[in-house]
Amino acid sequence: MWAISIRYHLLTRVLLVLGFNLSFLNSGLNKLVPGLWMSMSSRSSSRITWLRFEAVVCDHGLEADVVTSNTDAIPRRHFYICQVRKEDDCKFFRWIDPSLSPNQEYFLKKLKMDVQRALRDRVAMQDALDESVRSKTAEVEALQGVVADLHRQNRNLKVAIRILCIVIWILT
Repeated sequence: MWAISIRYHLLTRVLLVLGFNLSFLNSGLNKLVPGLWMSMSSRSSSRITWLRFEAVVCDHGLEADVVTSNTDAIPRRHFYICQVRKEDDCKFFRWIDPSLSPNQEYFLKKLKMDVQRALRDRVAMQDALDESVRSKTAEVEALQGVVADLHRQNRNLKVAIRILCIVIWILT
């Protein structure tokens, strides 16, 4: 059981650091290993209940909550905080996960920049496509006007030909 928990913890840590959304694991994994994972998210952190390797007790003598950071500066890093921090303004805090190495930070920043560049390129391409669609729509509307004019001219010419045919028939 502990081996599964350790492997799962390491795998999810790597996937979370890379930015994968693992919320789909919530229900399926609980069926395999009950109580392994439950979460409640907020803007800058998520509260997670993991099978713990050690019970950490805060300054109030309570078991500390495990929380995951969701900030850009410290992405998806787990830490302990006091359960009653809001009521008692407790400052208890301890990191669980080690910080990223400089090499990991470099590649994480590089991946984020690559994603941002790809998003900018996608937005630029979408803008170009939208402009092309607007241009083609205006062109189609102009051509529809030309077609309507040609239909009108064609109708007028048919009427003129009929009148000429009647005049020629009367004169002959």
